[in-house]
Amino acid sequence: MLIYRIKTSQNYSSKNTVITTLLQKTINDFSKSKDVKNSPVLRFKIYDSVSRILLQQQNYLSLEKYLIKTYHEFNKEKLFNEQNHNTKLQLLTYLTNCLFKNHKNDLSLTYAEQLKSAMQEYNGILKDKYLFYYYNSLVINYSVKNIDKAIEILHEAKNNEIVQKLPMYNVFVYLNLSVLYFGKKQYKEAIHNLVKPLLEDVYANLDEIFRLKLSVFELIIRFELNDFDYLERKAERLKKEYKHLLKKQESRLQLHMIELIKKMIDSNHLKKDLVLLKLVKSILSHKKSKQETNIINYSNWLKNKFSI
Repeated sequence: MLIYRIKTSQNYSSKNTVITTLLQKTINDFSKSKDVKNSPVLRFKIYDSVSRILLQQQNYLSLEKYLIKTYHEFNKEKLFNEQNHNTKLQLLTYLTNCLFKNHKNDLSLTYAEQLKSAMQEYNGILKDKYLFYYYNSLVINYSVKNIDKAIEILHEAKNNEIVQKLPMYNVFVYLNLSVLYFGKKQYKEAIHNLVKPLLEDVYANLDEIFRLKLSVFELIIRFELNDFDYLERKAERLKKEYKHLLKKQESRLQLHMIELIKKMIDSNHLKKDLVLLKLVKSILSHKKSKQETNIINYSNWLKNKFSI
């Protein structure tokens, strides 16, 4: 009933509201037993359900308030123990990511350090499992606050034995290094680090649309490096390889970027080319949410190139 009420309540998915009011009302409506209301098992199940629903709804403001309240309540009442230690680490991971989404980088880093401390508990029984998530929480926040610090953390992660054992972690590390070096306009370093994930065996198992976005990012870096011969060949290969995908609405932005970059190669004056400017305006018109799901923000790059 709790899950049903949250999912069907438009208020909770559209704005920041006090979700604990809904929780308490639901529990009161369906439980007359005080023991049941205060049951740790029930409360952990409620936490799991509510947090997943709010994540699915991308309702990060409500999620932030709910997680902070829940974490401090569980701590105060000493509900965490070795048996449910995974839940504690999971909650802290959700919280660091949620705070980052809400642009509260300093607070996110504070909880990241709490995650690090909690990872040492019970002789570090789950340290290896959550090490990647800890590194991720540092990287996403420092990529906003201090790019050089974020790069330093990624190089540390790259040399960590636990990270090295899992190819998918390596993809994360090198891709983020590529994005950060691109932001610093160090394009040779950016392409060097981007090539690494493309050569990993795990690359073939990545989601197809994500692989396409990686390839578009490569085209952008190649353009900055004036590697036009390779870029033109690569663009044609992409249109053939992803022909079926590029016909779909979800990939329209990538198709526009491929066509635009190909035309940019042949243009003598980007800022005065009316055909190019029309394409650029079409790309800029895409929703902000669509832009944010790409490897880099196409709009920011194009505004810089065309001085818009």
